[in-house]
Amino acid sequence: VHAGLKALNSLRMEKGYRDYGHDMDNTDTALEAGLGFACDFKKPDGFLGKDALLAQKASGPLKKRLVQVLVKDPEPLMYHGEVVLRNGRPMA
Repeated sequence: VHAGLKALNSLRMEKGYRDYGHDMDNTDTALEAGLGFACDFKKPDGFLGKDALLAQKASGPLKKRLVQVLVKDPEPLMYHGEVVLRNGRPMA
């Protein structure tokens, strides 16, 4: 049974939790990290970065976003930051 820090990591992606520094960092926006649902765009006094997020939404589809990848082969051990290839080319 996991407890403490290990329990926090249990199904965190499925729960919508993000680990800053692992899943996202200061180069990702809330929209790119899949956290747009947590942004209250109707908040009376707004919030820091609101204008930038609204502009990003208005500019069309996101150029990057956080995704999950299912690896069907049980042999590889995935740790962090592995390069994902599509048609033999790295995904950016």
